[in-house]
Amino acid sequence: MPPPSLGWGPRKPSVTTDRPDILEFGPFELDRDRKQLRRRGRRVPLQDLPLRLLLELLAKPGEIVSRDALHERLWPGVRVDFALGLAKAAHKLRGALSDRAEEGRYIETVRGRGYRFVAPVRQRGAMPDVPPASREQPTVLAILPFHLLDGEPLETALGFGIADDLATRLASHAGFAIRPMSAVLRAHGEGHRDALSVGHELATTHVLEGTLRQRGDECFLNVRLVSVANAGLVWGEAFEVPVARPLAGRSRLAEAVLAAIPGATVSQEGRARDSTSEDGRAQVAYLKGRLWFERRFEVGLKAAGERAIACFQEAVRNDPGFAAAHAGIALASTPALTWGLVPLDEGLPVLRRAAMRAAELAPELPATQEALAMCCSLDWDWAGEERAHRRALELDPNYLIALTWYEVLLECQGRWDEALGLARRALQSDPGSPHANLCFATALHRTGADRAAIAHLRERLDARPQERRSRMLLGHIHFQEGRSEDGLEEFEAAGHLATFAWALGTAGQRAKACEVRDRLEADERLWPLDRAAICAGLGETHAALDLLEAALAERRPFLMLLRSDERFTPLHAEPRFSAVLEQVGLPAV
Repeated sequence: MPPPSLGWGPRKPSVTTDRPDILEFGPFELDRDRKQLRRRGRRVPLQDLPLRLLLELLAKPGEIVSRDALHERLWPGVRVDFALGLAKAAHKLRGALSDRAEEGRYIETVRGRGYRFVAPVRQRGAMPDVPPASREQPTVLAILPFHLLDGEPLETALGFGIADDLATRLASHAGFAIRPMSAVLRAHGEGHRDALSVGHELATTHVLEGTLRQRGDECFLNVRLVSVANAGLVWGEAFEVPVARPLAGRSRLAEAVLAAIPGATVSQEGRARDSTSEDGRAQVAYLKGRLWFERRFEVGLKAAGERAIACFQEAVRNDPGFAAAHAGIALASTPALTWGLVPLDEGLPVLRRAAMRAAELAPELPATQEALAMCCSLDWDWAGEERAHRRALELDPNYLIALTWYEVLLECQGRWDEALGLARRALQSDPGSPHANLCFATALHRTGADRAAIAHLRERLDARPQERRSRMLLGHIHFQEGRSEDGLEEFEAAGHLATFAWALGTAGQRAKACEVRDRLEADERLWPLDRAAICAGLGETHAALDLLEAALAERRPFLMLLRSDERFTPLHAEPRFSAVLEQVGLPAV
């Protein structure tokens, strides 16, 4: 065995504690010490008075700063009519931020009272001058896929799989949080980014990284825990892993890491929970399946799902008692079934058998409970689905799949206040998740907080203009505000032609809407729910209801989305629409 540390030592810190105090919002950052505003690293010219106004608003983000308070701060001791000067300063500040008064992405005018900064604000830089005890923050950990050294004849999924298994084992213990592997893969990319960069992007306090090197039948796993704040080594150790059984010794690895994590406490329930096979071939196949499942949004729901299912099924053939692999089959089957990419009579029996077998073997696994939740969802058993989601979150409160899928169920039932709470929890687990961010913005919109929803969506789109579902939600908000031209612009930019056709019809541009619909019909790219939505937008009420009733007769899974889909608002008063909702088991509108 190689020496435990392999010469690891503390690095020279790359992040210092005397860095200027910086506030970040959207693509902007404000250096309060240097009095500089920058957008993506480039300085934005801003005169003194608008800059001071920005500083005052950022001192109390989300709160109304009154006109009188701004008078005292910006014109101290001066008796002047400051209203015009304040309005000009606000106008110049909005210009620098590419904001508009009627939209209020960053600055909201509260008529007769003052101004409020509405966008989310993050702080980095020097710690405030407070006692050390108040500087403590909960430990947040990201576990990176372990790096296979050049030339190693190991499975490429091995580095991800061991890290993923370790994250699953640690998740049930208390005193710290772990970023989900989906977030880690998104930030880590193809492995070209260093650990500290990933840690900063994922807003973690610590990163666990390591390397794998094979020597004969053994694989040496060198692990190191690094503090993101000062780039210092917290702990490091080397472990032997049998190549033929890559998850052997996982308990010793998990216990060693757990002992090194600041603030971690051991849960006996978490210690007892273990569903991993002892069969090496099953282990390797399972790790491959997990990697394919986590890459489903990158590869495609159907293609990634098919590959993941094949790997999980191989794991089960080698070890029929492998509960996590059975649960994996069920979870990997769900997305393609829900979106109609796989026929229900073909995929649902596979999902149901796998979920039931996982429940027989290991009902205490969060993944098992989510597998059962998906069975209930496709059976339109909403009460059963909710029970399973709740049980999964009891077992692992930060289980991202349970948080996001449970949130979707609450959306479908119109329980928007509860959905907003779950969306906040999902964002805490994975702040960068496109789905969690969309759910959060949607719940803000549906609970009446349109200003906050717009600010959140604009911040996402500034950094990720390709997020078409965020653009579509922004388009819906514009339509509700009576700004159909702005809405059409967002729908067209999103590139979702079916929703664009619906929007054209709703805006009265019938000829263009029909043209887009005909193009989609000719290419056979029109999903049944989208076809019905376009009819609703064009005022073809009976045709839309005929399509929904046909989908009901086929028990199409997407009907669970019917109540929450804003495109069908014109049909809410129709008795036939209410009857479809009743048959699906959803509350009346």
